[in-house]
Order: sequence, then structure tokens, then C-alpha cells
Amino acid sequence: MKRFIGILMCILILFCPFLKVEAEAGVCPNEILTGVGDVYDNYALYGLDVMSFHCVRDGCHLDIERKEEADAGLRYILDNGFPNKQIDGFKEATRYAIINYMVKMGYVDTEGSYQQDYKNLMVEIENFLPTQLEYEQHCTNGNWNAQCETVKLILDLFNKPVEIQKEYEKNYTDEVILNGDSELRKSEDGKYYETGLLNVQRSDVSEYNVELTKAPEDALVVDKNGNEKTKFNINDEFKIKVPVDKVNSNQINVKINIDDSINTYYIYKSKAPIEVVSYKTLSLDEDYLNVIYSKPCKKTIKDSKEFYLDIKADSIVSVPPTAAYIPLIILCVGLLAIILSFTIIMKKVKNNI
Repeated sequence: MKRFIGILMCILILFCPFLKVEAEAGVCPNEILTGVGDVYDNYALYGLDVMSFHCVRDGCHLDIERKEEADAGLRYILDNGFPNKQIDGFKEATRYAIINYMVKMGYVDTEGSYQQDYKNLMVEIENFLPTQLEYEQHCTNGNWNAQCETVKLILDLFNKPVEIQKEYEKNYTDEVILNGDSELRKSEDGKYYETGLLNVQRSDVSEYNVELTKAPEDALVVDKNGNEKTKFNINDEFKIKVPVDKVNSNQINVKINIDDSINTYYIYKSKAPIEVVSYKTLSLDEDYLNVIYSKPCKKTIKDSKEFYLDIKADSIVSVPPTAAYIPLIILCVGLLAIILSFTIIMKKVKNNI
């Protein structure tokens, strides 16, 4: 193991300057016919179970078709593995990281017919990796510098995906959610009704637009610094501001529009069945080779949702100027009628005397 680690470190030292991000996202094909032991046009195929792992590593012809989208853990490995980040040794690291992830997540049956194959493969993986202690020793004595960062990238391929997937499952939502204080209250200067800081939540979305669909004249959408803006990144915060003298209702409508394009990856299965350890999740059929295509694909997400924001009940809502004079006019007419009636009565009394 020590000898292999030494060789790995030498490889990393020689090739670390060439570490780069590649593979612009496009449209993933519906079907692929290829020998999957090689890399073609800056992409690779990786096996998801022990049988397809050996097929991919040793080389074989596959006629495969696109199925489910990869989960967050697999997406992380491919975003940070070969060939999307290129360095000599990353291809094998990516292969091992995928199998390691599948086993840790319980996605494959390691107790079935290929139990011994999995045991042998996990030993290969253990011998391949430098330990965390060895990494810390190498990276804290001042001798490795940028090279130890590359080793960390490899270790992250093995250590982060499970945590990332579990966090994704915990926070996943496929609907638009508006978080924050959405009730409009008077600002300190008394010129506006405004919300607190708001933000939008929806998984797999990177940006969104805010539209005021039912709001008074001169109502504004602003970022947290007060700059007028309608397009935001998913982690941004914004406010709604309405001039006090323009409010004529206790409610305004805010519509969140999403028209986004994100990168994802897809799992493929062989079109012909073969005896393999079945892949447990994502509804893939048993008895097929299951592989993942390493080139990112564009996925379009369109969604919208309207929210109704209330102006705080104890705030004084301005009334349009014309309407404000109506009660005063009624009062004046009433007073004139009383005065006139009193004058007539007094004249009659005086005449009688």
C-alpha cells in the first residue's frame, strides 16, 4: 500500500498543473453503442455494480439506453471526477469512488452471488487510497503544497458524496417555497410598507425571477442592499417595497417564475439482460448492466407560483384623495341642514311673538 501511495503521489506531483475542468454540458443521447473501457469525445462510462464495474474496467461492448437521473451523491462524484476534472489517476479514482458510494448507500446487493467480488473490490479500493492520517502527515509538513490539495480532491470523492446525498434528501422540495417575513409593515421613515428579507427554495434550481402581478403603482422589488432588481440566484434575499401614499388594498400578489437550465447526469442500462447483482434504487430493472454517463447534460426546469402578501393590519392604509372628502362633504351638508332648520324655526318663533 505504501509503495502504491508513493507512486500515486509522484503521479500527482507530475500532473497536478494540468488539473482542469472540462466537458461542456449538452444533450445526453438516448442510446449509446460503444466499447466502454475507453474514453470517447471527453466522456467516460462507469459501472454502478460489481459486474458492470468489471465490464467497464476490462472493456466490453455495450448497447445501452438512458434511464433515471443520477442522485446528488453521484452528481458530486462526476462533477469532481474524471474527465470533468482531468489528472492522471483520476479515472481509476472516479471508478472506485462510484462503487464505494453505491455500497455505502446500500444501492447494491453485496451479499448476493458476487459477495466475494465485492470483498475483493473493497480491498482494492482500500489499497488505492492514502489514509486520512497519511494525508494529514503529508500536507502539514510543508513538503506537498498544491499536490496535497489534489490528494484531498481524491479523498473528497470518497468521503463527501454520502453526506451530500443525505443532506439533499433532507432538504429536497420540488415546489417553490417562499421563506422569510412576508408581511408588509411601515418602514422607519414612514414612506414605504416593506417586507422583511425573503428567499426562495426549490431543489435543483439556481435562479428565479420575481414579478409583482397585483401591486400599487411604484411598488418595488429590491435586493438586501436596497437595489432595484427582479432576477435572483437561489441563495439571494430580496424585499418588496410599496409607497405608503399609493396603497389602496391590504394585499399584493407576488409571482415567482423559474426558467432555469442546470447540469445533471443520467444512468444507462444495457438493452439486453445479463446476470448481475441487481441495482436496488431508482427503479432500475434487475438483471441488466447499469452504468453512468460522465458527460453533464442540460436539464430545463420551468415553474411558477403566486404568493399573496398582507399589509399589517395595524398599519394605516391610505385612502384615495377623492374618497377622503366624501365623509367631510356629508358632514357639511348635515350641518347646513341643521343650521337652516334652526334658522326657520327661530323666524317662526319671532313672528309669533
